[in-house]
Amino acid sequence: MTALVGALGGCSDGLSEFDGNGSSGLSGDPSGPGSTGAPSGSLDSSGEGPPDASTTSAVDDSTGDGASAAVALRLFNVTMDVADPRWDVLPASLSTVQVPAAYTLQAQVPDPVASVRFVLDGQPPVLDVVPPFRLSEGAGGEAESLELSVGAHVLQVEAFASADGSGAPLESVEESFELTRAGTLEQPAEHTIHRLWRTESGDYLHRNDAGDFLDADGVVVISGEDVSVVQMGEDQGHLVVAGGAEIIEFAFIVLLPDGFDPAVPYPLVVFLHHGWHVYRGTDNDGLPLDAPLLGGSRSLTQAPEQRSRFVSIVLVPQMRQTQEIDGFIHEWGTHTDLSNEAGTLVAGPEVSVNTQPVLDVIERLEQGSLVIDGQAPVVDPARIYLTGHSMGGLGTWDLLGRMPDRWAAAVPMAGFADHSTAADLVDTPIWAFHHEIDCYNTVVGTETMYELITETHGGARMNFTRQTFDTAGACDQAHFQTPQVAWGEQSGLFEWIFGQVNDRL
Repeated sequence: MTALVGALGGCSDGLSEFDGNGSSGLSGDPSGPGSTGAPSGSLDSSGEGPPDASTTSAVDDSTGDGASAAVALRLFNVTMDVADPRWDVLPASLSTVQVPAAYTLQAQVPDPVASVRFVLDGQPPVLDVVPPFRLSEGAGGEAESLELSVGAHVLQVEAFASADGSGAPLESVEESFELTRAGTLEQPAEHTIHRLWRTESGDYLHRNDAGDFLDADGVVVISGEDVSVVQMGEDQGHLVVAGGAEIIEFAFIVLLPDGFDPAVPYPLVVFLHHGWHVYRGTDNDGLPLDAPLLGGSRSLTQAPEQRSRFVSIVLVPQMRQTQEIDGFIHEWGTHTDLSNEAGTLVAGPEVSVNTQPVLDVIERLEQGSLVIDGQAPVVDPARIYLTGHSMGGLGTWDLLGRMPDRWAAAVPMAGFADHSTAADLVDTPIWAFHHEIDCYNTVVGTETMYELITETHGGARMNFTRQTFDTAGACDQAHFQTPQVAWGEQSGLFEWIFGQVNDRL
């Protein structure tokens, strides 16, 4: 059939090089869960994708009177190679925030349909003769993304018993829907960095230009004159008030998207920083806002094209300090018996005291109960993405092992993992990065985790890129440049992340 190529909402740029080898990620070969393609320089699992949700979902009641139509439409996520789990039928209104990645439209039909004809906005008909029936496919019947402009659309679908679409249709349906730019602007501006603090009493505060701490209602809770920064524990900056009392429990940064709309549920990217002492504390300063995720040509906050394509809320928490409690080390993860030679550790029984506040903030963002600059943003619970480097990579693996179904996708970089959690991660989309000569955290740990998840336990939703970029033999640079190379150079990484929708909720 004739393929209509592009991306829903005009987000196709870069996807044609998804696997880094000139093979199109829009031709059923995305290097992500449920696929067999592998990114350049990576190991990747093979196997079939998740079951097509369209085969089990309810038929659309498009008549409005309780009678079921025999033909219904679904959004098909090309990146995941599965019908979008958020909707059983095509919504009447969509936004570019909801569907920023590669999508097409798929017809849900009963037997004995042998072919389906699509007519979109009066354009030439497209006939699909091989199920599953989709509006845009490649020559081999693989799903390809559909270029769909912002605005109103009408799609007519006719189902035939004949393989060539001849004769009278068995069933037909006409669907009207609209694609909007709700929640984003065509001309992105600079992000506003919102710094927030949580007190030991559980209140969330922000700071004005005078240095005063204010609550969500704008009431001054702590005067700036009473606050100072004290360097503790190897250059960790902690805020204290007069008399030396530490009342700040947790500090973090939230970056809202351009054209922020409080009515739009946004994707959320959670970034856990590595273990440099200068990053730790409660001063909310020195956080890695210049890291490749947040800076450079592929920045989510500084590159206009990137921000407009991957519209999201970004959360960057600051880890307070390393603590030892009941024999377990609390960093972004909780662990003991860390072995650099094997790249593994033993996870503690509970979530780290440093990470629990992060989970609380995520929950508030899901509920729309965290007030930022007078507005309460809301995140889409099906599109929460977790990533971290080094100590943050360890924290990413830790949270994955404790709550594997919580995350739409995760990108651990140069971190350790508790290998005993591998069996629980077979259905979690993961793309791990680790350099082969990393001497801070050995690549063996990530490599073993990949083998356990994909080979021992049969998982088909993990990618592993064993990095080989040149560091002139400097193993420390192999460690520290891992995220820079991954975020800055890995083809298809952002497309893969933002194409993931949590189908395990």
